Amino acid sequence: MIGVDCNREMLGLARKYQGVVAERIGYGNVDFRYGMIQDLQLDLDLLGRELQQHPVTDPTGWLTLRNVEERLRRDQPMIASDSVDCVVSNCVLNLVRQHDRRQLFAEIF
Repeated sequence: MIGVDCNREMLGLARKYQGVVAERIGYGNVDFRYGMIQDLQLDLDLLGRELQQHPVTDPTGWLTLRNVEERLRRDQPMIASDSVDCVVSNCVLNLVRQHDRRQLFAEIF
C-alpha cells in the first residue's frame, strides 16, 4: 500500500506512527510518500533535494526547475505508471483545485 500526502505535518504523523499501527494490526506494508495526488509521478522529496542543491532565485532558475521536474517524473517517478490496482481516498480528492481535477483523474486512471 502507498499513502500519498503533500501536507508535511500529516505525512510526519503517518510516518511517526507507521510502526505502531503495523505492530497492532499485524501488517507493515504501507509506504508513505511526499507528493500530490494529482501528480503521482513527481516525488516532492526528490524535488526538495534538487532545490537544496540548486535554489531557484530568478526566472532562469524557475525554467530550469521545470526541466528538473520533468526529468524526475520520467526517470524517478514517485509511483510508476500501471503499478497500482486500487485507489482509496478519504475525500482528499475534493481538496484538489478545480483546474487540476482532469489531471487528477487521469493519474488515477
